[in-house]
Amino acid sequence: MTARGGHRQGAGRPKGAVAKHRKLANEATQQAVGTGETPLAFLLSFMRDPGKSDKDRLAAATAAAGYVHPRLASVDVKADVEATVEVSRIELIAPAIASDDHPTH
Repeated sequence: MTARGGHRQGAGRPKGAVAKHRKLANEATQQAVGTGETPLAFLLSFMRDPGKSDKDRLAAATAAAGYVHPRLASVDVKADVEATVEVSRIELIAPAIASDDHPTH
């Protein structure tokens, strides 16, 4: 039985190997510098290339999403908990009676 943990021969990423997301970013930077194309344009063209694998196209789409779809900011809501709201039954059904869509009784 082998011991768990610690250094194992041949385990892990080989020295000098570049992670896939870094490789894609480096390619985007090199192409943008050479052609004047923006990283977003490169990511979108990479995403639309049917010759690339679905996994790589999904990674490009995920990276490009931050440029196209901004994240929603959190909002603090302040409410006056002492305020009361009074609604009568007439107020709730009045719009339905007044509209032309509903027949009158």
